[in-house]
Amino acid sequence: MKISLIQYSLTWADPQDNFAKAERLIDKHQADVYVLPEMFATGFCMKPEKIAQPDGGGSLSGCVRWL
Repeated sequence: MKISLIQYSLTWADPQDNFAKAERLIDKHQADVYVLPEMFATGFCMKPEKIAQPDGGGSLSGCVRWL
């Protein structure tokens, strides 16, 4: 089993940019498991209600496409 640790600078409160960064890095590696930063999807945010996602929201569906 090959595991890739993916690290990059998160963009605060910008899930689209963070997913694009993660996807570019994942595309460069061939692995069975990818480990991403804790807040990889949303970045950090002082007003989480602005970027909150419903159950099964964008972060989950975005990760499923990498499977």
